[in-house]
Amino acid sequence: MISENSKRALTIKAYDDEVVCLSLGKENLVNILGDNIQKIITKNNLRWAIEKSKHLSKLTPMQLEKIFEFFHEKNYKANDVIF
Repeated sequence: MISENSKRALTIKAYDDEVVCLSLGKENLVNILGDNIQKIITKNNLRWAIEKSKHLSKLTPMQLEKIFEFFHEKNYKANDVIF
């Protein structure tokens, strides 16, 4: 979940050429993506994790879409038994 007060920051350093950096604030991002922003972020995080996985990165696009179709996110509290 995106925290209302969270800030994203990064450092950009131009080495060989001029760099133009564009930014998009959370309010604008929410206006563009609407109420689905958290689902989009979660799906992108899942895609990133799969790409980094030695075994899951070998799945076909159709297999990945099936995973995304059935994937759901659940938050747990401290000391919850998950498995």
